[in-house]
Amino acid sequence: MIAEDKHIYSNKPDFDIPTNKLLQWIEKSFIATTPVFLYTLLPNLNETQYAQEFVAELERTLRIMEVPLCVGREYSDIYTEGADRQRAVDFYFYPAEQGASRKSLFSVEAKRLPTPGGQDRAKEYVLGEGGGIERFKREDHGKGLPNCGMLAFIEKQDFAHWYSTVNSWITDTSISELWSTEECLTGLTVHETWAKSISIVKRISNNLNLIHFWIDIQKNKG
Repeated sequence: MIAEDKHIYSNKPDFDIPTNKLLQWIEKSFIATTPVFLYTLLPNLNETQYAQEFVAELERTLRIMEVPLCVGREYSDIYTEGADRQRAVDFYFYPAEQGASRKSLFSVEAKRLPTPGGQDRAKEYVLGEGGGIERFKREDHGKGLPNCGMLAFIEKQDFAHWYSTVNSWITDTSISELWSTEECLTGLTVHETWAKSISIVKRISNNLNLIHFWIDIQKNKG
């Protein structure tokens, strides 16, 4: 029986899904989830609660799409050699096939913009103890993966403002730290309630393609 065979699961991700198809499904699921998420969203939630509500609706979207993906919250990488098991990314996609590895195919860190908590945390989307992009750069998240994502809930200003601001933080840091202006976000695409851009995260082991998906929740803050 499957339950009796502890070796049935592979410790390697199932990459039978072509990368372009995987990314297309994920982007489509984010776009399809956004209007329902915004319509049902309660006001004045914190970052964890926003992510909780988005992932709950995202799970429903994946079922409707009938794609071979599942989504889960709080992923600790117990599969990849050298990964930090004490760090958990906010949510992740993994194969839906029964008995396939549950290793993440695509990990996502969620943030609020602006980051609450004062000036000390202002740049947390990019860097700092809780820095979103920096966690991927240090391989606290997404170790070994070629593609991951950042999800932001925009509470003030517009997408263009945050695109410029995030890039200014990366540019400023590149002067003295192990960052490069080549890691700035590019290709901003703006729609009424969401925006998307991409960036390259330069890491010691490999470069990571990071997809940034931002949702404007300002009308739902109450």
